[in-house]
Amino acid sequence: MNDLVIYASKRGSTKEYAEAFARTQGFPILDYQELKQLDEVDRVFYFGSVYAGKLTGIEAVSKQLSPETEVAVISVGLTSGKDTEKLAEIQIGIQKEIPQAQMVHLRGRLSKEQLSFPEKMLLKILNKASNKGAETELNKAINEVMQAGKADFVQLDQVQMIQL
Repeated sequence: MNDLVIYASKRGSTKEYAEAFARTQGFPILDYQELKQLDEVDRVFYFGSVYAGKLTGIEAVSKQLSPETEVAVISVGLTSGKDTEKLAEIQIGIQKEIPQAQMVHLRGRLSKEQLSFPEKMLLKILNKASNKGAETELNKAINEVMQAGKADFVQLDQVQMIQL
C-alpha cells in the first residue's frame, strides 16, 4: 500500500505533527505546495492548519485525490476537542472538500510574535468579542495569546491515535 503524509502549515505546529506522524509510521511526507500527482497513492494523511475555521490548502489537495483514495484529515488549531460546535464547523468544511475523509483534530500553538499586523488586529477584535460572550476553550486560548503572547497545546504523542 502506498501511503503519503501531506501537510499545510502556517505557523509550524501542523508541520511538527505531520513530521512526527510520518516518522513513527515510516511514511514519506510532502508540503501540499509541492504536490504534483497522487495517482499511485492509496492512503493520504492530510494535516492542515485551521485558519478562520478552514483548513489551509484543503482545496488544492482535494483536487488531486481520487474518490477511491483513503483519506485521514487531521486539522490542527487552537480549538479544543471540547468545543463541539466549532469542531462541527471545521468538519463540515472538510466533508465539503473531501467527503470520504476520516477526521481527527489536534490542538496547535499560536505565538503573537509570528502574526502579521492585520492578523494581530483580527485577534484583538476576536478577543474583545470573546470577552463579551460565552467562555469557550477557544476564547480562553485567544485570551492567552493576547495576555501571555502565546498559547501552546502541542502534544506530539497525540499522533498515535491517527489511523485509517
